[in-house]
Amino acid sequence: MRVRRLLTVMLCLALPTLAQALSIPALPNGMCLLDEKVAEQATVVNYLRNANAGSNEVLATFARCDELAAIAAKKGSSITHYGAVLRQSLGEPLPLARSAYVEAAAAAYRANGAAITETALTGAREAVANGTKGSDITNPKAITADSNGVLFKNADMLILGVVQTNSLGNKVSRIASTSALTLVGGSPVSVNLYAPEALGVFAQSSATLQPFVTQLVAANP
Repeated sequence: MRVRRLLTVMLCLALPTLAQALSIPALPNGMCLLDEKVAEQATVVNYLRNANAGSNEVLATFARCDELAAIAAKKGSSITHYGAVLRQSLGEPLPLARSAYVEAAAAAYRANGAAITETALTGAREAVANGTKGSDITNPKAITADSNGVLFKNADMLILGVVQTNSLGNKVSRIASTSALTLVGGSPVSVNLYAPEALGVFAQSSATLQPFVTQLVAANP
């Protein structure tokens, strides 16, 4: 087995139930919530919802405030730094301590990280729990991913990184995807940041996620 059998069995046996509300703390500095009434922002929100349909609740979507302001002022045209808070659509809460979940997730990722694509990390709890591989909703064959391993781990969270390579025609883009996994109220939750690949981007994203996830855990005892 490439992953923890215990988590796989628990996920398969989970029954539908009403998830409790999640209290989300203030967004990291420089990030603003996306507004679905604005076309460019709605595109990102809809992409994230479609990518996670059937597997994760999209609890919050956000992007860099300066990019949103530039688009509004007609000085920019695209959102390249964005993120989402996701909760896996399980049934009954997982009977695990948060620290035990983090350890199991880290072990599964280290064993299978090279096979985990960016979309699987968008639904990262499923990927680390049962090893399923995600696929891009627009062009599955155009997506590859390189594992960048475990970026940070403590008793409350595991932060992972991959680089997604997206090939569309003659254009190739590489996106750094950083995902912080935790367990809140028995439900796997991830906070995800996406940015163009650049020197130091994973370190920066990890440093941004750590205090935010710490606050998220504290706000949802």
